[in-house]
Amino acid sequence: MSVDAPARLAIAIPTYNRPLILEQNLTAMLPDLCRNRIPIYVSDDSTETETEAVIRRLAARYELIHYKRNIPSLGHDGNFFQTVVMPDTDYVWYLGDSVFIKPGVLNQILPLLDSDVDFCFVNAYTTGGAVEHVSPSDMLSFLRMRTWYLTLSGATIYGRRPRKLVVSDDSRGNWTNFPQLGLILEYCAKRSAHSYWFGPPGIGINANKRSYWATSAFEVFVRDWSKLIRSFPQLFPDDVASEVIRSHALNTGLFGFKHLMSLRAHGVLSRSVLRQFEEEFSIATPLSLAYARTLCLVPPQLLKFLAWSARGLRGNS
Repeated sequence: MSVDAPARLAIAIPTYNRPLILEQNLTAMLPDLCRNRIPIYVSDDSTETETEAVIRRLAARYELIHYKRNIPSLGHDGNFFQTVVMPDTDYVWYLGDSVFIKPGVLNQILPLLDSDVDFCFVNAYTTGGAVEHVSPSDMLSFLRMRTWYLTLSGATIYGRRPRKLVVSDDSRGNWTNFPQLGLILEYCAKRSAHSYWFGPPGIGINANKRSYWATSAFEVFVRDWSKLIRSFPQLFPDDVASEVIRSHALNTGLFGFKHLMSLRAHGVLSRSVLRQFEEEFSIATPLSLAYARTLCLVPPQLLKFLAWSARGLRGNS
């Protein structure tokens, strides 16, 4: 009986109360994972037991699925630090539980991992369709252009060296809600990093995903996002840091016209919230602060009514 060679790559997935989405994604990926004998590690922070039942069903079909239930739960950041070191493989693809690898992409990614790179960044929806080697001398300009995108859990495959990096509690404290990106930036600030950018869209996001951060947009994508970027002055001096902070909203539409209206309609945007985050918000959004202040004067119920009316008109057209 032949014995499998140690896997070069493993998939590591943190999850929290998304059993249906996780099952859909793993079921879709299973043919390619089985074909390449890629082990899967799931670190479960859920408050329900259905996720464990999902993994048990899938493990009956594929023996290389490993599962850990966290009791008590570790929280978003703690689960990252556990998940990314669970596999003892050369490379770990840290995959968010709402993210899936597109068919055939593993066969294109695996040859890149024979080059002893530190990171392989995989595109989902941004520009740049080529496969490019990112040398240490190119890394700084790459990060200034792409850091906004690397907030996506699933966009990065980590080599051994970044996963073994010793990180202080003080540093981790600056990475709240973005530990997967904090580790990338910390490594690049201290070491010469060899990386690949896999430009053809290689990952997708489950259409049934509901964001964990919908009611915490200001805390996460103004306060925490700004704090992360400004904690790396060696990579992002003040003027560059402001550009990188704003680049997230510019590229994702977050805090744009429609998103701010939605936040106001659901009571997330208010005058008190705006005052609390005003300084960094004026940098994080491409819109004027005056517009956000004016929007705070509009009753949320009116915006909900207008949105409902617009949907009705579209449905009847």
